[in-house]
Formats: sequence, C-alpha cells, structure tokens
Amino acid sequence: MSHAVRARLGTLADLAGASQGRLQHWRDAARAVPDFWRFGSGLGTYRFVYGPYQQRPDAAWYHHAENQYLEALVEGGILGLGLLLCMVALIGGASWRLLGKSRGHDAAALGLVGIFALSTQGLHAMVDFGLSIPANALLLAAVCGAVAGRAAEFSSWKFGLGRLGSAGPLRRFVPACAAAGILAALVWGCIETSGVAAVEAATRQLDRLDAQSAQSPAALDGAARRLENALKRRPDDAVALCRLASLEVHRYRVAALAQLRREFRPGANEGALWQATLPAAVHARVQQLARAGLDRTLQRLRSEPIIEKHLVPALRSALLARRACPLLPQVHLAIAQLGVLASHPADNQIHLDRA
Repeated sequence: MSHAVRARLGTLADLAGASQGRLQHWRDAARAVPDFWRFGSGLGTYRFVYGPYQQRPDAAWYHHAENQYLEALVEGGILGLGLLLCMVALIGGASWRLLGKSRGHDAAALGLVGIFALSTQGLHAMVDFGLSIPANALLLAAVCGAVAGRAAEFSSWKFGLGRLGSAGPLRRFVPACAAAGILAALVWGCIETSGVAAVEAATRQLDRLDAQSAQSPAALDGAARRLENALKRRPDDAVALCRLASLEVHRYRVAALAQLRREFRPGANEGALWQATLPAAVHARVQQLARAGLDRTLQRLRSEPIIEKHLVPALRSALLARRACPLLPQVHLAIAQLGVLASHPADNQIHLDRA
C-alpha cells in the first residue's frame, strides 16, 4: 500500500487546501444542526448524516467532523454538547482546586496534570477528533478520574449516595451493582469491537485483491465468504452490506464475461464484452421486454442461474443496507438498477428520487 500511503501523506504539504476543506465542511455540517438540535442524530452517525446538507463537491468522506464540539452537537444535540462542556467545566474546576493547594503537596502536581491534559485536548478537539479514538479517550478518562477523586478528598460536601451506602447492606450492594454494570459494558464492548474488527479485516482483504485476483472466481468466492461470515457477527453494518452488494455485482460480471467468451468467437473485443456485463445492460433489457409485453421472456431472463446466483443476492444485500442506513445514496442507486429483477420496471423511479 506504499503508493496510497505516499499520496495520503503528500496532502500534509497542502496546508491551504486542508484548512479550506475543513472550513467548508464545517459550514455544510452546521446546516444539520437545526434538524437535530435537541438530542442529535445518534452517536456514530455523523458520516451518514452530514451528506444531505453538503453544498460543495468533496472527494473525501468525513467519518468525523474534525471538530469534537461540532460533532457532539450534530450527534448528541444540545444535550450531548452540554454534557461534554459540563465535563470540561467540572474537571477544570477540580484541577484548579488542586492547583491551589500548598506547593509541596502532590495535589498541586495532579492539578497541573489535569489542567495540561484538559487544555491540550480541548484545543486539539477544535480541529480534530482525538477523543473519538479509544486510546485517547481512555487515557483522558483515567486522568480525569484521578483528578476528580483527589479533589473530592478536599471537598467540604459529600454525595448523598456516599452517606446512604455508609451503613448496612447498601454499602456492599451499591459498589457490587456498579462493578457488575461496568463488567457488562466491557463485555458488550468487546463483542461489538470484535465484530467491527472482523468486518474491517474482510473488507481490507477485499481491497487488496489485485487485477488478476479480481477476475478469479475462486478468489472472489473466498472474499465473499469472508465478508458474509463477518456480517453474521454484525448484520446491521450498512457499509459492509453495500460492499457485499458491489462484490456480488462484480462476481456476476466475471461470470457473465466467461459466458460471453464461450458464445462469441475467439478474438472478440474484450472491452465491448466487459461493457455488456454491466447491470445497466440487464436493466435495459428488462425495460425493453416489459415495454414489449414479453412477460415469459422477461421471466426467463430473471430466472437465469447466473442472475439468481449473484444479482438477486446483490439486491437483497442492498435492501438490507437501506434498512440499516437509508442515507447511503449508492444503495438507492443499486436498488433502482437491480430492483427490476423483483418488481415492475416502472417502480425504480422512487429509488432514483431518494438517491
């Protein structure tokens, strides 16, 4: 992947283009705020939500806003941004309280650590998404926990929950419930993370197929099998389902090309044969048969083994991707193109309108 890495690192030299792209993107993303200002669009949905509000063409697909505060506002609304700012204010106050202790006291050093961590991450969050990276978030959480715990030792008031659990069975029950909740969250997080990792590994192997492997039915079968197995662990991954639909279309084209080579004479124009395998050609053929009223011929076309084996599963994957996330335009385009295999050809206009 050296070429891709060099091209990516080469963009670091274009400081003007990078900053201008961010500013334009922030202006576009801000258009989504009025529609989601109360409770947001949902955590992790930013990369899907900002697209309908984009006003300028951009080759990049932003998974994050490159601005933690704007992303919190879009995904969590006023509530999400308010919680983030409250965390900053509370930990900042605790750090400042520790900083005011005697110089020889270790609390002052911990207060300085809290101020440093909070200020640097707070500034960095204006132009990046560092807190969305688990390693950064966990380290900052550990620092904030240490600061809050140390500051509580010097506090003149105590939580009501602390008094409630100071005697009787509640003293053991409350920490046990908290520990069980944390453990359950960790187990759930491990299961989710392993599912994401399986999907990413399958899609990464798919991206690494070279030109020769991309024309090999055996290699494509293996790639499809890996992606299908990964989707069993994460069946609502819209992007992976979209990739599976595209892979099935490509498998159809490779199989159709082999079939056309057997039907035509040796030396036929390979480029023309490859173009003839496009799903658009199948779509056009279905439209022609439907207009001519040749229903039996149309039914035979739809029931061809090569279409039932690849294009029908591709349509099924596209429909599942739409159910998981209706904000992927390529999914609606795929359904418009392949939907004629399962419904009347006149019904595809709605999918184009959605796209």
